[in-house]
Amino acid sequence: MTDFVKREEFILKLSRKYEEFKGLKPDEIFDSGLKDLWLESEDLIFRDKFLERRNAARIVHEFLKRVLKEPDEDDISDAKKLKDLYDCHVCTAHIAQVYTKRIMGEKKKNVFGLTDHVNKAEATDIVNKVYSKENREERQKILC
Repeated sequence: MTDFVKREEFILKLSRKYEEFKGLKPDEIFDSGLKDLWLESEDLIFRDKFLERRNAARIVHEFLKRVLKEPDEDDISDAKKLKDLYDCHVCTAHIAQVYTKRIMGEKKKNVFGLTDHVNKAEATDIVNKVYSKENREERQKILC
């Protein structure tokens, strides 16, 4: 038995903490996510596949922007130390934002780990950080 989280499980965990999505069925959440552009069709197609960190970054970043209306960080220079930041060009902005916002960290020193799978404990940690903006901002001040 693996400890990795599947896309659907992560998306439901992330969205159901938000008041508007509480009580909705999974298909209703996916429909809303696709309509509001915080999910992509691949999330629906591959909902039963294990979640890679790059996809978690994309989903979280789009959820922050489009659902929680949280603006992007202007200064992403801290993320530029990640050796694999530019390995996935469509992922770069998403990874830079969740890294800079202290939602997702390095998998190992200076490596984000784009294709590594997200385990259940990490998924819970990510979701908790999404909903604790004040704590993230405090960590940013300490680390800067």
